[in-house]
Amino acid sequence: RYRLVKWLGEGGMGVVYEAEHIDIERRVAMKILRLDLSRSPDTARIFRDEARAANRVGSRNIVQIHDFGELPDGRLYFCMELLQGFDLTARRDAGVDHGELIGILRQVCKGLGAAHQVGIVHRDIKPENILLVEEEGRAGMVKIVDFGVATILGGEGGTQIAGTPQYMPPEQIAGGAFDGRVDMYALGCTAYEMLVGRPPFDSESLEEVLMG
Repeated sequence: RYRLVKWLGEGGMGVVYEAEHIDIERRVAMKILRLDLSRSPDTARIFRDEARAANRVGSRNIVQIHDFGELPDGRLYFCMELLQGFDLTARRDAGVDHGELIGILRQVCKGLGAAHQVGIVHRDIKPENILLVEEEGRAGMVKIVDFGVATILGGEGGTQIAGTPQYMPPEQIAGGAFDGRVDMYALGCTAYEMLVGRPPFDSESLEEVLMG
């Protein structure tokens, strides 16, 4: 159903292409999971959960998911809105005005608030997962991406350790129960980094970061 247009990027789990739906000509970003990971029940479940989590929120500040499926060779994929913009690391390096930063953080809070209302915790908020795009003529529109380690909370909250250490609160590192407040902590670390140029706990030693 899709025609690949060009390569956009890749990571440890798979590759992302710009693609076009053949019938309705919608341009999307297609994320394709590696074949070996697609055959792993646990990884396939995480990939499906990422698509479900992002789609369940329904906020304009969360990347929108359009489709999910399986290629003839068994690789899983999902299609999301095609975003033209850059993440906060680029804005950090260029220098950000304090007033502009407040506007960015407010949008992130709106997106996370919508996610928390439906019981979803992102768990990996950091500058790389916050994009600034132009939408409907408005520049600086925030889109939160990468729900690959998101947790859909039940009655007791999440307990699994996942995320990026520099932005993880103590209760998450300790493997205890957590809720949406871990995202707020990570957003605080992100705000600090945007102002200072580095995370509050920044070391080449992972152990020092976790013990900080």
